[in-house]
Amino acid sequence: MGRVKGMLIEYKDVLPIPKQEYSLYKLLEEYNICIPAIQRDYVQGLDEVSIKSKRLRMIQDVKESLQSRKKLSLNIVYGLHEDEDEGANTIFYPIDGQQRLTFLYLLHWYLALNSAEGEFERFCELKSFYYETRNYANEFFSFLRIKENKEMWLNIFKSRDRHKRTLLEQIKLKAWFKSQWLTDTTVISIINVFSDFIDNPETKIDTSKAEEYYDQLKTSTVICFDFLSEFARDAENTASTNYIRLNARGKQLDEFENVKAILSLLENKFGEEIKENQKFVYQYDQKYIDIFYKECSEEKKLEEKTKQINDKTLKLLMNTYILLRSIRGEAKDEHITFDVYYSIIYSESQKDDISEFWREYFEFLNILLTTIAGDGGIQKRMILFWEQIYESKTNDSDNLVSSLRYVYYYFKSQQQYANINKLEQLDYVLLNLKYKEWKKAGFQTIELMAQYSAEYPDVFEFFAQETPDKVIAKLKVHKDNCGTTDVNDIKVRFKEQCIKARIIMRLNEDYQLFASLEEKSGERQIQYLLSISDMWVNEITKEKIDGLLRYMEVADRFLCSKSKQEQLLWKKLFAVASYWDENNNNLLTSNMINQQISAKNESGKRNIHYWKDNYYFINDDMEDKNKEGHKLNEEKNKLVKRAYDIWIANGLSDDQQRKGWLKNQFADSEYEASWLKYAVDRNRSELLDNTVSYDEVQGKVYIDIKHNYRNPKWKYNFFSTVYMYDFIDNNSKYKYDSYSSYVWDYYGRPFSATKYENGVLLGSDLNIINQFGLRLLWSGDELKYLSYQFGGQIGRVRGVFGYMHAIDLPYEPNSSITITHKEVVITEFSHGNQYKQYRYNLNNSGEISDIEVKIQDFETKVNEYKNIDDADYAIWDKRSYTYNYEDVFRHKYKNSSISQINKESFVDDERLHYIECKYLLN
Repeated sequence: MGRVKGMLIEYKDVLPIPKQEYSLYKLLEEYNICIPAIQRDYVQGLDEVSIKSKRLRMIQDVKESLQSRKKLSLNIVYGLHEDEDEGANTIFYPIDGQQRLTFLYLLHWYLALNSAEGEFERFCELKSFYYETRNYANEFFSFLRIKENKEMWLNIFKSRDRHKRTLLEQIKLKAWFKSQWLTDTTVISIINVFSDFIDNPETKIDTSKAEEYYDQLKTSTVICFDFLSEFARDAENTASTNYIRLNARGKQLDEFENVKAILSLLENKFGEEIKENQKFVYQYDQKYIDIFYKECSEEKKLEEKTKQINDKTLKLLMNTYILLRSIRGEAKDEHITFDVYYSIIYSESQKDDISEFWREYFEFLNILLTTIAGDGGIQKRMILFWEQIYESKTNDSDNLVSSLRYVYYYFKSQQQYANINKLEQLDYVLLNLKYKEWKKAGFQTIELMAQYSAEYPDVFEFFAQETPDKVIAKLKVHKDNCGTTDVNDIKVRFKEQCIKARIIMRLNEDYQLFASLEEKSGERQIQYLLSISDMWVNEITKEKIDGLLRYMEVADRFLCSKSKQEQLLWKKLFAVASYWDENNNNLLTSNMINQQISAKNESGKRNIHYWKDNYYFINDDMEDKNKEGHKLNEEKNKLVKRAYDIWIANGLSDDQQRKGWLKNQFADSEYEASWLKYAVDRNRSELLDNTVSYDEVQGKVYIDIKHNYRNPKWKYNFFSTVYMYDFIDNNSKYKYDSYSSYVWDYYGRPFSATKYENGVLLGSDLNIINQFGLRLLWSGDELKYLSYQFGGQIGRVRGVFGYMHAIDLPYEPNSSITITHKEVVITEFSHGNQYKQYRYNLNNSGEISDIEVKIQDFETKVNEYKNIDDADYAIWDKRSYTYNYEDVFRHKYKNSSISQINKESFVDDERLHYIECKYLLN
């Protein structure tokens, strides 16, 4: 086991060879030293606090050793060697010891430079020291070895006292210094080490002692290391392999450095196809790292920032692999961990050739990160791609995949980088296409869409230039494509997008021209507007676009409005349009309106005026004329267009104009019998939402009122229903629930049925209105504890005694019935809005008197009971049950009555009344 500055290195599994004591000078006499590409840059010369501290300590240790002539061992240097040109040129590839060897080489160079004449020249003639594939580092090392540059370097170093600049600032101003060298970590580190030799008081080397120190390095092993090297025929690759194995144990480099080194090997397999400064690893070190650095908190320490940056980059690298595999359909059930990814890239790096997958992999990374570096807005939306590991089956809920692929293809097609505006346009389109609901097995459709749309300056031009059929075919939007079949209107949406894009292009308008209406619709679909503008099937013209813009103003008010007032107004407008005579430009006659409500239209439906917001939308099947829903959709669109035209032509957006126009349409006296007049006038959505029918024999209009009570629907006289709603509205400030019960009080509150019978318990202040007949109930009970004997013992048992009496009021199908302070009024409709009323006073009713006598009789009997046997079975229906382990006896009074009050008992007020317009048409 060896120890290097607090770092433990376990060698027993990788070093089966004996070690020898070497100095660097001796090593350079025997070997060319090549730092493998897989190893990182020389970083000991960086200015980071922790690195600089270690470097200064190492220089001080070396100075102290040279001054005292005490041996300093730098522990083990391990690697592999091979012979090139049949032994003429032996190359040593370090696996462990790169940083120390580089430092020792710089120390030898500096001391030789300041030694006796000829020493520097002889040092330069030793075997070479270089970094494999790192062009800028190699150029600088070669420049250091030019013998003729000795005086130049001496002058630079001797002039340090006259310069306030740092050594780096001084050197980079020299004409021979290449600006590219400033981008290389190794070059910067070398200059910083020289600066420590010259400028730092703690580590400055006395040049008067340089020759003495250099002589020690040449002739002794005062500064030495244990050298272990074994022969290998393919030493370069083998050294890389062993280096990875050693460092994968976490002893020298972290996971990220290992991965970056392997990726560098992979990129090098492309040879000269990719220039050095265009490779991913190179660009990462130069500029991409800044992307992740900006996301680090300023409060974090350097070590924490470094770890965060490396972790995010590793996730990016892994996610890119997972994504590209998913898109290719090659990542079905595999779970990619770091170990799996590491194993994959290492295995690929050992192959002789490289697949096209890796070409796309590096190309994708370069395009993505260069795009992000140029647009901070894009960085914010891509952050998830390096914040968490991407699962191949996760759906694209954040539009991450779509954005990533569009950015990639956009650069490939346009040779310029996408900006955030391009992605926002793509997001907008995908929102309208219900992208979040697409199946995500393979991303076939979005991959094709990103690829094809990126061939145009923006996604809207793609949709504008291509026909809907071509778009659908190109993107493979069909039932066999598992990517989009979850959306049953996907073809409709693609077609709509094509038409809208063309309109936007023709108008030269902002791409969000339709945005507010798409949002209002709740479904992101406004196909109906294109249909009623005659652009869904037929060509787009200026006149049609002008009509569309006018229709959009109407739609902005009514389309899927959240306002109940606006919803009701639209239903009224639609109902008027449903019974509009287009030839004569007015309403149909009252009789024709009444007759048409029961007639089936082309779609096989009655009540053509019925509207729900679902009619705005269609699915793919409804495009087929032979499929269900097609005719109904055509019919509803036709009426919507008619309603919009009426609204626009008559200026109905103005409240007063609208009120006057509507009043004028129903001005003829014949409409007094028309249900539509009162449905339009009243502010009751129920009058338009429930099914209306016409009985030609009776000449009456009926409406189906839905209830949960008894039967789901009751067919009742339409005008009586209007009267009932009016009655409630005039006597209540509260809303009511018309679907809970068939009985309401004046305040619209439903009465619940009693435990005994369906009906209403009558109280002294009871106010009731009802459409379906009425049973009044009198009910009560009393609790008594009765004695009983059992086995000579006397006990007590709980007994409950109850009664129920009822009066049935007459049911008339064309009437309503009200009770106010025990006065009953039947309101009976004869023709249209005409009605008569009949009255009956319960206070003077013999039926109630009988009930009151029976209740008094009940109370008298119950009060007399002391023992359980006092309750005569002839008077009571008796049953028992157990409650909380106690026997309870329930008694129902047999002397109950159900009375019937016939209509003949009511008094006719002998007047004819009329429902009148109260709101919109008054």
